[in-house]
Amino acid sequence: MSNKESFIQYMQSIRNTFGSQNYQTYIDKKINSELEQIVLKITNKKLFDINNVEDLEDLSKILNKKNPQWHEYSYKKNSHGVPNAMIFTHYKNFLKEKNNLVNFDRNNYKPNLNQILYGPPGTGKTYNTVLKAMSIIDNAEYKDVPEEQYSALKTRFDELKQAGQIEFVTFHQSYSYEEFVEGIKPDLSSDDLKYELNDGIFKRICEHAETKFSDNFDEIYAKFLDEINSVGGLYKLKTRKYKKEFGLEINSNNNLNIYMGNDFHKQGTLTKENIQKHFLQTRTQNDWSGYYDGIIDYLQYKYNLKKQDKKVQPHILIIDEINRGDVSKIFGELITLIEEDKRIGNKYQMKITLPYSKESFGVPNNLYIIGTMNTADRSIALLDTALRRRFDFEEIMPRPELLGGKVVEGINLQTLLSRINERITDKYDRDHQIGHSYLMGINTKEQLERAYKNRILPLLNEYFYNETKTVAEILNCSEDELKTGNFVSVLGKAQGA
Repeated sequence: MSNKESFIQYMQSIRNTFGSQNYQTYIDKKINSELEQIVLKITNKKLFDINNVEDLEDLSKILNKKNPQWHEYSYKKNSHGVPNAMIFTHYKNFLKEKNNLVNFDRNNYKPNLNQILYGPPGTGKTYNTVLKAMSIIDNAEYKDVPEEQYSALKTRFDELKQAGQIEFVTFHQSYSYEEFVEGIKPDLSSDDLKYELNDGIFKRICEHAETKFSDNFDEIYAKFLDEINSVGGLYKLKTRKYKKEFGLEINSNNNLNIYMGNDFHKQGTLTKENIQKHFLQTRTQNDWSGYYDGIIDYLQYKYNLKKQDKKVQPHILIIDEINRGDVSKIFGELITLIEEDKRIGNKYQMKITLPYSKESFGVPNNLYIIGTMNTADRSIALLDTALRRRFDFEEIMPRPELLGGKVVEGINLQTLLSRINERITDKYDRDHQIGHSYLMGINTKEQLERAYKNRILPLLNEYFYNETKTVAEILNCSEDELKTGNFVSVLGKAQGA
């Protein structure tokens, strides 16, 4: 079997891991024709004649070096970099597996359900959440990937985020259970003061992860809105069981205001999200189930609304700065449910009744939670004990070697970062070091000055409470030199032993 045939077979075997329709379409229709032809046209190289990763990386340099033809094809014509990801993520993985260069077993790769990446600022914790998430999605560990592969992975990450398979949230001091799980908020679409129950990001992704069906709801709902708009007044339907007539109109959020009774008075709002959940049976809308049923019956009859079984996919919730929020307040009683053996489908699965909606709720075993924690913001020791014992912790520390020994204005950036961090560790602790990202991408004197004055110096002043003497010791210079503002001189001394 040729490389091309084997790769197509390989992509078909993992196609269900992609939530994006762009990927599904490309795998089905374009790998076999367009991909090889466009690469040949641009590079005069046959893609599927490449048999090793090194040659593929050479091809990558040609295609991604601001090549307008490739950029037009990969990012515009075919939407969001799918061809780029197809070559530099998937074909690369295919070659690694074929040549036995992978250090994991795709079938046995089992990431932790709950994990926290922790370390000083600027070490790439948030950057690494993309790699962690895509490793889970692809069931293959990504680590220290080249820039073009990271770009391809990030493109897919963004698509999966749009599709609801990945969610991202940042905790802060005022973040609450009502925002994270569920809470009551005012209905801004109503002329009168009314309140409605809103789901938080955690509840939404749990329900999305539990959904066992796929559907054509979005497309059909859009057609239904067009039909309602064409009527000009209330759009009238009947409930399923008692055939009671009710009216619908579209509000500013593209949800449906519902009108009931003989006089058709406004009673409330049916959201698109809740109609879809009722249809997929992820939640029963008990109060108005007859009205939901009436809408669904009509959409099935008129537009062929349907659902079909789908393979359960991994879902990922990324919580940035997890230690900045009051975790016990935000998670509430759900802190127990995220334990691996308490997840739905596992040995000791557990559900609770939510306080606002009174619904039975559990956390599915295909939801992965990835947190990040800045150790300079708060010590691990101060993190909620209940949270600490439910998560695995992975330390992400500064990596000066990633700066590659680059020299700017006589300053060796790798040496500079290493020396500064040695002194911070000696004077303060290792949790308050400076991450390598503070000096990444610096090529000119102006960029170096900006990094020093706007990032490094303010951070050191924060660490040492604006004590000029201590900051000067960290930078291996005198207080007078620090005050002159001659950053090249200061950094020159800072890189010294």
